[in-house]
Amino acid sequence: MGAQLPGVPAMTVCRTGFLCCTVAFTTALAGCSAAQPEVINSTWQITNVYTNPETPSGLPDSVAGTATMVFGDSTVAGFTGCAPFQGRVSFTKDGAAVKPSEANHVEFHDMEIHEADCTGKERFFHDALADMLHGGFSMSRDGEDLILTTDGEDVDRPGIRLVD
Repeated sequence: MGAQLPGVPAMTVCRTGFLCCTVAFTTALAGCSAAQPEVINSTWQITNVYTNPETPSGLPDSVAGTATMVFGDSTVAGFTGCAPFQGRVSFTKDGAAVKPSEANHVEFHDMEIHEADCTGKERFFHDALADMLHGGFSMSRDGEDLILTTDGEDVDRPGIRLVD
């Protein structure tokens, strides 16, 4: 058997001089790489609404944490920070229908956005989301964040950043 290294739990030195990792060490390493949250059945918080490069994208403190989006297999529902919304979505990859977990594109359809009862910055972000939540978006990941970028050829396209 090997000897345990002082101050290094769950490791031993084999007779050949190599470090041998025990199950506990392997388990600890596996815990370091958390899986990305699923697109569907997660409550995504809307953290940024990108309208153009000159406009701040972060939501105001008054609605931070309340602006949300939840995707189902073919539905979406959420709250702009001022009003609820709901509609239908379709997920695709390279133009073909796929499961949400495999998609790189989402299309919003039949969106119903309730009338907002807010003013100022809150109303600005509500209106920006209401204007954006129709049509298609490319989907990408930035760590655990989900980035939705409107379809088009412009370099600085509008988009939405969501975090689980």
